[in-house]
Amino acid sequence: MPPRRFGSPSLGVGGFCDDAAGVQWNGWVDFRAGQAFMGVNLEGMKYDGWPIGRLIDHELRRPMIIDVIQHLPDAGRVKLCWWRDCWQASVRVRIDEAAIPPTPVPVDRIDAAVWRNTLELSQDCLDTDSSFRGRGRQVVTLAASRERVEKSVSPHLQFRTGLWVNAPLDGDRAVRQLRETQDCLRPLYDFVTQRSA
Repeated sequence: MPPRRFGSPSLGVGGFCDDAAGVQWNGWVDFRAGQAFMGVNLEGMKYDGWPIGRLIDHELRRPMIIDVIQHLPDAGRVKLCWWRDCWQASVRVRIDEAAIPPTPVPVDRIDAAVWRNTLELSQDCLDTDSSFRGRGRQVVTLAASRERVEKSVSPHLQFRTGLWVNAPLDGDRAVRQLRETQDCLRPLYDFVTQRSA
């Protein structure tokens, strides 16, 4: 499957993802910060029956993330990010309440209580009437107008780490760095894939 581009100059971000229906690899550049990142991404979308809902269910019942983190090489450089996507039809809109606290947070600072809290707050972004398999509704603050409105929301999970501040000039070195970063994130990719299945 060819990679899909995302971002725009107006957002200050541009990148690619593998466009998988579910757990994705992605890489992007934050133009304002001049830094590149790589991540493991699972959006709150239907796909094959709301995999993000399955991951949340599985981890609330029997959490396994702490064991994964304890065996993760260089865990301090990886961040956990949970946020709420706010939807107007099929378009995401920016809201003040996007970040689900306390994320973003380095994964080596996650304990069982923090993980459970983020899971519960993320599950609140799903539809309770559909057994948490669909977008929920919440009152949010639109970033553009400051208006408080009820909108459709869904949770979004990402594990991310920095690639580089200045891109390597040597192509082989860049490829090596990409592979090393992907190897660092691989246990988290496998975790998200297995727990959302």
